[in-house]
Amino acid sequence: MVYETTVRRDLADCLHAELLSQEEGGWIVFFSPSTVLPVLDLLRPLPSFPTLHLGAIGPTTATALTEAGCVPAAVAKKPSPEALVQEILDVEETKNT
Repeated sequence: MVYETTVRRDLADCLHAELLSQEEGGWIVFFSPSTVLPVLDLLRPLPSFPTLHLGAIGPTTATALTEAGCVPAAVAKKPSPEALVQEILDVEETKNT
């Protein structure tokens, strides 16, 4: 079986709308290394990009972010959404202490 990752046609509009509705310092999380470059290409031109925190579902996705020139603020210890949420909560708690 062969598959191809494609970017939703409306992804840029969805990302821009969501980021405009958030305060600075929001989170963008990545669940697959194949999404890193296409999404970063959409995010980098945005004025809010430097304030975003990036999260990764695991070490492979974190490596893809690092190779793309970004340091993930949170990396899940287990590849699950719950583990990633816990890492994000830990980062946020550390920022607030």
